[in-house]
Amino acid sequence: MKAIVLALLVASTVGFCELPETLNVEGTVYTSVSFQRKDPERVYFLHETGTASVEIRRLSKDLQLSLAYDEAAAKLFREEQARKNLESAAAREAAEARLAASIARERNKQEILSAAIALRGTVAQALDEGALVDCWRESYTFNAGSYLNPRTAVGYRGDFEGRAFVRGLTDVVDGQSVQIKAARMGDNFRYTTVMGATKTVAQFLLVP
Repeated sequence: MKAIVLALLVASTVGFCELPETLNVEGTVYTSVSFQRKDPERVYFLHETGTASVEIRRLSKDLQLSLAYDEAAAKLFREEQARKNLESAAAREAAEARLAASIARERNKQEILSAAIALRGTVAQALDEGALVDCWRESYTFNAGSYLNPRTAVGYRGDFEGRAFVRGLTDVVDGQSVQIKAARMGDNFRYTTVMGATKTVAQFLLVP
């Protein structure tokens, strides 16, 4: 059946056809008409002021016969074009959705990177999706003044102190020292200790 439909469409599309030099289509008159091409539904032509196309079914019966117009083929052609248009629209929508998702991921990535802080600490417990880390802020002194007017100040290595869960921190073992960048997540992390107590700690996302 599909082969028959394809044959009808091809047969209705190919070939050269003569059109009258003056063409009257339901009151619209085209002059200096020159045939260009046709498909099962429409005929395309040049005329004195440009180009045009009209539905073949709007032409006289003689012209329909000359153009080998077939109403069944025209209907199949319209249905096929409608299907292709729907597929094209769906493909465009899918492409736009992928682009929007990509932009959102990149924006989210940039927001995470800009919010990252330094964490220093020791892995208290390695878990499947990350690790509990006992973080500390290590202080150090430095000269905050000038050569002629020295002034000692205190700085810190590590921007968070206390136990935290770092999501994405895998391939580590208990007791391992870590120095990482991580971004604070909106919700905290709850876990159960070996003694059966429920604890809630800050939750971070590891930034590569």
